[in-house]
Amino acid sequence: MKESTSGPILTHITIQKGHSLPPLHQCTTCCSGFHCPFCSESVFKSTRNDKLKLHMKRHFNRAVFHDGFSIHRCGFDCRPSLHYHCPYCETTVLRRNDFESHLIVCKEAHPESCPVGGGMYTRTAMNQRQKE
Repeated sequence: MKESTSGPILTHITIQKGHSLPPLHQCTTCCSGFHCPFCSESVFKSTRNDKLKLHMKRHFNRAVFHDGFSIHRCGFDCRPSLHYHCPYCETTVLRRNDFESHLIVCKEAHPESCPVGGGMYTRTAMNQRQKE
């Protein structure tokens, strides 16, 4: 968890340490398929493992690599369309170029902040947040 002037900021699951993706797991709660850890069911429905791997490759190809982290596009309902989460503040940005510019400015504005990867938001936590 990171501290900010307004309190702790949890690292979003789309922010991963290194050039990596989270492990993929077969669903044990609602179906027997595989869910994307970065997207809601309305964006990407559960499917076979091979189709999810192809989908995850697209996430990886569109990721922003910054300071030893890969920041993938988020398909949860935090916003109506796909977006990136800033690891230094609570801002979300739609376009990749705008996000890359934001990262540079935000890192300078928050030098005490350090992104902590690994995704503290889990799929379950994201689904619960959407229901609130």
